[in-house]
Amino acid sequence: MILVGTGNIAFEYAKALKALGPHWFTSIGNTDHGCARWAERMDAEKMPCKMIQVGGVSDSAVLSVSDKHHAIVAIPINAQYETVKRLLAIGVKRILVEKPGVLYSIQARGLAYLARAAGADIRVAYNRRFYASVQAAKDIIERGGLSDMWFCFGEDMDAVLASAHPKNIKDKWMLANSSHIIDVAKYLCGGWSIVPHQTPGMYSGTGFTLRDHVPVSYMTDYRKDTRWSIQFVTKAGYRYRLAPVERLEKLINEKWGIVEETPAGGIKAGFLDMTRSFLTGAPGLPTIDEQLALIQDIDKIGGFKE
Repeated sequence: MILVGTGNIAFEYAKALKALGPHWFTSIGNTDHGCARWAERMDAEKMPCKMIQVGGVSDSAVLSVSDKHHAIVAIPINAQYETVKRLLAIGVKRILVEKPGVLYSIQARGLAYLARAAGADIRVAYNRRFYASVQAAKDIIERGGLSDMWFCFGEDMDAVLASAHPKNIKDKWMLANSSHIIDVAKYLCGGWSIVPHQTPGMYSGTGFTLRDHVPVSYMTDYRKDTRWSIQFVTKAGYRYRLAPVERLEKLINEKWGIVEETPAGGIKAGFLDMTRSFLTGAPGLPTIDEQLALIQDIDKIGGFKE
C-alpha cells in the first residue's frame, strides 16, 4: 500500500488504514521537512507506516516499494493528475485519488484511457457518499422510490476568492469543492439529464432522472447562497432533506425531525467506510469514467469550456 501525501487528509487515511487492519503502508512526501514532521506524527500515533520516502512519486521512489497494488493519493488538486499518471506508469493497479482528481475533462478522459490500457482501476474519493445520513437517504430512495429532487451547492465565494488557493482552482471551485454535493445528488437519484441556465453568479437547471424520469432541479446563487442542501420527495409523498449533509431529516406535521445523523469526531466522516470500500472493492466509489461524466455535467452547469 502506498499513501501519497503527508498532510491532514493523508493523516485521516492513515487513521482509517490503522483502524481497518492495520494495513501497513509506505508514505511518499515531497520535502525532507514535511516527511520529518510526518514521521514524528506517525510515531506519536503508532500508525502502521513501514517506510517514508522523500521526493514525490518519482520512478525511483515508487519502484522501491514492495506493495504497489494499492495507492491512495491525498495531495493538492494541482498535483493529482500527474501523480496518478506516474502511479499508472510504474504499475499500480488500484488507485484512490482525492476529489476531484483532475480539473478538466480532457485529463479525466486521458486517465480513463491509461487505466484501461494498464488494466488498472481509478476511484475518486467522495467521502460524503459514505455519510450515515447519505446512506440512509439512499436506502429510503431505493425502497420508497423518488418523485422529486432539488439541490443547492452554495459557497462562501468571498472567502474562497480571498483564500490562498491558486487562481485555476478558484476559477473551477464548482468542481474543486461544490462537486461534493453535486456528486451526492447524482449518486442518490442515479443520474440525470438536465438543461442548465446561467447568469453571472447564478446557476439553475431542470431535468429528469435517467432511471425513472423523475423531476430534478437545482438553484444556486453564489452571491448569497453559502450552504449545501438536498431535498427529495418519495413516491409516497414523504419529504426529506440533507441540510446540512451530515443530517437526514423528514418533514412530519410541518416540522423537521432527525432520521439519521453522521457521527462527529474520530476519523473524518465517511473516511472509514470509503477506505474500506476501496480496499475490498465494495460498491460506492465513483470510477474515473463516472468522474468524467460528473465533470462534464459540472462544465455544463457552470458554463465552463473544456
